[in-house]
Amino acid sequence: HNGCLQAMPGGHHIPLKQRFYRHRQGGAGFATLDATPWPEEPLQMLEVPAGTLVILHGQLPHYSAANTSGISRQAFTLHYVDQACAYAADNWLQTDLV
Repeated sequence: HNGCLQAMPGGHHIPLKQRFYRHRQGGAGFATLDATPWPEEPLQMLEVPAGTLVILHGQLPHYSAANTSGISRQAFTLHYVDQACAYAADNWLQTDLV
């Protein structure tokens, strides 16, 4: 009922299907890169105790449903990008907004 984090086992090996990007005029959107259907494998529930560190590959398809439990679900998220990475200027996640 708390919208448990779910992920596709081995999903980081499939081609990137969508990319979240920042619009120049503000806001964000998705660009479709691969329109082939998603694999039919069920997502795996990643149920962990409070305070657990979860590390996901940047290309791993993952999802959290709405929390309908009435008990707060809080998360602290960090995104790590190697400084040698070619980082897109329109990536949704930027260190400073110009």
